[in-house]
Amino acid sequence: MLFRSVGINEIGAESQVGNFYPNPASSITSVDYAFTNTAKSVTYLVTDITGKIVLSGEFAKSVSEGTGALNVTGLNNGVYNCSISNGTETCVRKLTVIR
Repeated sequence: MLFRSVGINEIGAESQVGNFYPNPASSITSVDYAFTNTAKSVTYLVTDITGKIVLSGEFAKSVSEGTGALNVTGLNNGVYNCSISNGTETCVRKLTVIR
């Protein structure tokens, strides 16, 4: 019997993605990241608890580390999952929005 892995590649031991600050957020929140290799871009994808994509975009191009700022003013109060990816590695962080 052959088993195949299904899912996303999680970040490697050398890569780091911090938590959002401030969290909970009401307008702008930030996250620090440092990936082991330079990517074409560092992107984010925010989903609500049902899995619906509510926000997506790009933090930076051609970098391996930096700080990404996320404007959450258009989101309703609630808890969201934010996937941060450099194209080969992905990390998910929880984000809470409170007004």
